[in-house]
Amino acid sequence: MVVVRPTQKALRKFAQRLPDQAHESTTVLGDWYANLLFVRRARLVLVVNERSLLSVLLPANEFGKFMPRLRTAVERVLAALGAPPMAVVAELREMQHSELGPTINRRVLGSMNDLAFQVRVRLDDEPETSLDAIELELSKVPFSAIEYRRPAEVAVGLLSGVSSTGGVH
Repeated sequence: MVVVRPTQKALRKFAQRLPDQAHESTTVLGDWYANLLFVRRARLVLVVNERSLLSVLLPANEFGKFMPRLRTAVERVLAALGAPPMAVVAELREMQHSELGPTINRRVLGSMNDLAFQVRVRLDDEPETSLDAIELELSKVPFSAIEYRRPAEVAVGLLSGVSSTGGVH
């Protein structure tokens, strides 16, 4: 099971209430945080993994199908990064069951602000850039919250069973 932690702005789009008590994710990568992002005419959902800061971007529509769309985006990004295929399959299997939870990690929220800024700049400079290309660029940016490592290396390391020090706690 995976816990998705939307910001208040994103929670309104889910049209759901948060449960009184959120469980813990059973996935290797852990929780995902979601926020709405408005860039030019595009309405996006920026979804960031808590442990690795790996990011995916989804069009902000069809919130009823958010989880299947998130799983597809995570699969696409992890495959592009060369994550072990069997580990990706296991991660996606665990992500089939999901629940919403409150945001609790300020370091992730701060990193999301930085990621949102980078997405805005990239789309303002080159509006024709694909979301896939931006996701891969973001996966290579070092972050202080993960000891100046890159989200791609942390995510692939976690899925490969490599010890990952410096996660976002």
